[in-house]
Amino acid sequence: MARTTTLLHMDFSHPTYLQIFLTASLPIMGLAYALVGGLKLSLVDRLQIDEGKVGRLVGGFGTMFGPTILLCGFLTDAVGRKGVWLAGSAAVAVSILMLARTRTYRAALVAVVLLGIGWAAQVNVSNVLMRVAIPADRPREQLVWATNFFDFAFGFGAFVTPMVLALILRRLGYAKGLLLLAMLATAPAVLGVFAEMHPPPVAPQVLAVAASIE
Repeated sequence: MARTTTLLHMDFSHPTYLQIFLTASLPIMGLAYALVGGLKLSLVDRLQIDEGKVGRLVGGFGTMFGPTILLCGFLTDAVGRKGVWLAGSAAVAVSILMLARTRTYRAALVAVVLLGIGWAAQVNVSNVLMRVAIPADRPREQLVWATNFFDFAFGFGAFVTPMVLALILRRLGYAKGLLLLAMLATAPAVLGVFAEMHPPPVAPQVLAVAASIE
C-alpha cells in the first residue's frame, strides 16, 4: 500500500507534457461545447432571428457529432491522432472567429456546423489520450483518478462558459469578446503540436511488476 501511494505521488507531482496538455485543453473543449447555448440571446439580437432559427443553430452544432466521430476513425488511421486533433482545433478557432464577424444567419449556421465538426474531432482524440496519458503500469486507482480528473476539467469548462461569456460580452462587446475566445481556442492547437499522442507501449515485464505492487 505504501509503495502504491508513493507511485501516485510521484506521477502527479511530476506531470508529463501530455497530462499538462490535456489539463489545459479540456476546459477549452468544454467551452466550445457550451458556446452556442451560451450565445443564444446574443445571436437573436445580433442576427435578428427568431427562436426557431436559434434552435436550428443549436441543432446544426449537435448534428455533426455522429458523422464526424465515425469519419475520424478512418482519418486517425490515415493522418494520425495529432493530425485529427490539430485539424479539429483549427476548425473550432475558425468557427468562433466566423461567429464573431458574421451578421447573417446562413454564415452563422456554417460556423456552428464547423464548430461541431471541430469539437467532435477533438473529442475523438481526447477520449483516447485521457487513457494513454497515464502509463498502463500505474496502479488501477491512479488510472481511475486521472480519468475522473480529466472529465472534471472538461465539465468545468462547460460549466463556467455561460458566466465567462456574460462577463466577456459585457466588458468587450460581442465581436471583441468572441475574438478573444477565438484566440483562446487556438491554445489546444499550439500545445498539440508538441504533444506525443502515441506514447510507447509499456513492456510486459513492467506490467507484471505493476500488477505485483497492486
